[in-house]
Amino acid sequence: MPHKATFFTMTFKTTQLIALFSFFSVGLFAQKYADCDSAAMICHKSQYAFTKCHGEGKNTKEALNIGCFFGGQSDGNAETNSTWLKFKIKEAGKLMFMINPLDSLQDIDFVVFKYKEKGSFTGKRKIVRCMSSGGPEGLGMTGLLEGDKDTEEGPGFFYDYNNCLKPLDTEADDCYVLLVSNVTSDIGFVIAFWGTAKLECEE
Repeated sequence: MPHKATFFTMTFKTTQLIALFSFFSVGLFAQKYADCDSAAMICHKSQYAFTKCHGEGKNTKEALNIGCFFGGQSDGNAETNSTWLKFKIKEAGKLMFMINPLDSLQDIDFVVFKYKEKGSFTGKRKIVRCMSSGGPEGLGMTGLLEGDKDTEEGPGFFYDYNNCLKPLDTEADDCYVLLVSNVTSDIGFVIAFWGTAKLECEE
């Protein structure tokens, strides 16, 4: 079970996030983004819904040997019912996001890669955030949240886990790819982005 202080933090954050998800309008996507090559391009900080996230796409070897996924059932493979999203930073700042599964009892995992625009994604990427925590306390909302300091959580759920990681401290022209995996179903999720960083299409 999580430490009491962690549980309180999670409860407080959940209240904040319900308000956040209510505030944003939603862009709705059917599932077309199961491979990095066909990733959804995110150029505004807003809220987006992805439905019917079934399977791992044509390339099932894009997310093998991912550090924080070792020790669990996936044996280092971060893809299960995967959705890929790309975004580029226009102006430096802090960037947060929160993923809310359409069924609150789903286990969502994710990996954030920083990469160079030119060249092979697999050869130019660096893992900057990695989330694979699970168990009853690891279900539901997950993401990058203000106040968190860890950059990864591995399989299971320990006293210092809270299903959230540290925000991204970005610079202009940084490029990122986010892999979202639903370990327990293909039902889909809603993701909201916010923070001081500006994405490509923002004024």
